[in-house]
Amino acid sequence: MKYLFLPFLLILILFYYIKSIDIEKFNNNTKNQNIIVHCPPFDEKSGGCIVLYYLAYLIKHHFPTLNVYIYDRENKKRNNRIYSNYIENSKIPKHNITIYPEVIKGNPLKSPKCIRYILCELGKHCSKDIYTTWNKEDLIFHHSSFNTKNNDKINPFSIIYINPIFKDLGLKRTKTSFTIRKAHKFYTKIEILHPKESIEIKSQNHDELLKIFNKCTYFYCYDPYSGLSNIALLCGCIPIIPKLDGVSEKDYLKSRSYSQYENIIKLPGYAYGIENIEYAKKTLQEGQSLILKQNNRNRSTIKQFVNNILNPNYKENNEKYYYMSKIMIK
Repeated sequence: MKYLFLPFLLILILFYYIKSIDIEKFNNNTKNQNIIVHCPPFDEKSGGCIVLYYLAYLIKHHFPTLNVYIYDRENKKRNNRIYSNYIENSKIPKHNITIYPEVIKGNPLKSPKCIRYILCELGKHCSKDIYTTWNKEDLIFHHSSFNTKNNDKINPFSIIYINPIFKDLGLKRTKTSFTIRKAHKFYTKIEILHPKESIEIKSQNHDELLKIFNKCTYFYCYDPYSGLSNIALLCGCIPIIPKLDGVSEKDYLKSRSYSQYENIIKLPGYAYGIENIEYAKKTLQEGQSLILKQNNRNRSTIKQFVNNILNPNYKENNEKYYYMSKIMIK
């Protein structure tokens, strides 16, 4: 009887042996692999910029044998708290994989393999037909879906960066705040909902945002896809997003990155339209938990992403993307 467990023990040992071989094989394959993330100069007030720098950090953190660089397209090379391994144009290795945000035309670094990371709907920060300057062999990944009727036609890849300083400090709340920012790109007419004495969020740094959102009860966010709403919520301040023309709450929910992984039918912690303020108050903690859960999910999503871009046979999302692009520009 005492030897009955031996077959199971042998199977377990064999499993971990094979796993160790796979890990060693993968590490050998990633040695001398070069990944470049094409970025604007670092700006902690720009959510899209932060995502790109954090993408570089996550790749290097989870795949230390890879060479991961930031290419600052304006060559400003600002030190930052996320990732600062910069590379100059003259030192870019011949064999590399370059990750471009959607605003970049063509292939300026002449990379043999290009990844397009769509952070915002085409036509908002670039021309609607910018995809025609790309190669049809480029791999396309979407941070979230902005064309919710065709949400199943894209391959999502969502990561979020949460500065750990953002939290509810338990202070008395007597103020309200608002931001306009890119509202004109999403609303044909902006209906002003916030009180006149509200604090405007424009160019404050993270330390300042922490203080403001911890003394505000509400944050009126006229930039509907801004990461500021996540920051406000984590600080215990209710984000209020004015309704977009022709976009139901269900459709707006799909544009939130965590909706790709969570089965939810209503957006907790956020008021999409002022009629949902009471619901947002009641579900504030649930909304905070969803953000933190998405942040913790970065590990698994980044591993899948890197495995895909390093796989020469992975071409799943090429045709899907071009189909989506034709829909988007109609």
